[in-house]
Amino acid sequence: MEHAQLISCLPDGLHWFSAQIFDYYIAGSISTGEFLRWFHMPNSDYIPAAECIVSQYVPSYVPGTSDGKVLGQFVG
Repeated sequence: MEHAQLISCLPDGLHWFSAQIFDYYIAGSISTGEFLRWFHMPNSDYIPAAECIVSQYVPSYVPGTSDGKVLGQFVG
């Protein structure tokens, strides 16, 4: 995965909690669904960033999906 693509998804001044969730996700410690659930918790403006990040790792991801195969995927 190109780190430049991921970094372009991240907002400036990322909240520490979201940064921790991002680290867990790229390490493969949490699933895509868990990442999408928790990444934006400190700031709902982070929802598009979360979707951008997931789309880099899971090409079949469609925003708003409830597909368990997609949301249950681990990356890293």
